[in-house]
Formats: sequence, C-alpha cells, structure tokens
Amino acid sequence: QTYYNVVAINSPKLALEYLGKHKPSLILLDYQMPMYNGASLLGMIRKNSTTKNIPVIMISGTLDKEALVECLEHHPQKILDKTIDQEELIETIKKVLEIPLA
Repeated sequence: QTYYNVVAINSPKLALEYLGKHKPSLILLDYQMPMYNGASLLGMIRKNSTTKNIPVIMISGTLDKEALVECLEHHPQKILDKTIDQEELIETIKKVLEIPLA
C-alpha cells in the first residue's frame, strides 16, 4: 500500500503562501475554487520560478471545452474528472511522480 503526506489547503491565497515556504512533490488542484479558478492558480504556479516545475494534476467536475482549454494552457500533467475512484487516482499520482520534468 502506498502512503503520501497530504496537506489540504482550501484557498488560493493560502496555497500560494504554502508554496512560498514548501516544495511539494505534486499538487492536486481543483478547477472550481473561490476567487480564482484552478487554471488561474496553476498559471501563477507556472510563472513562479520556484514552483513552475512541480507536477500538477487538475481535477474538475465540470470540464467543458472552454475550461479544458484554459487548463491545458498551463500544462498540467493530467486533468481528471472528480468522479475518479481512489485506486485510479493513486495510480495516476504514482505515474505522474515517475515522469521526469524538463
């Protein structure tokens, strides 16, 4: 069984503050968030030199074409539907963590 140290953060502001002090192995990011959408926050993460190479998996329950295009502009490693089951999510995380980033 695989275990991960998970830190849950419920606001974009707190996420950016956390990323200013910590470098996680992976970010699991919800598209629908208060104040920003996940694509906007991912754009900020990608523009920051210390966080730009952290792998990101975007999760959404409403991935219409416009939202999908907006997410893809910021190069997440994966985009998943919120209906994903736990086993598949863990397998996706394992695979993303194995891929070396440029």
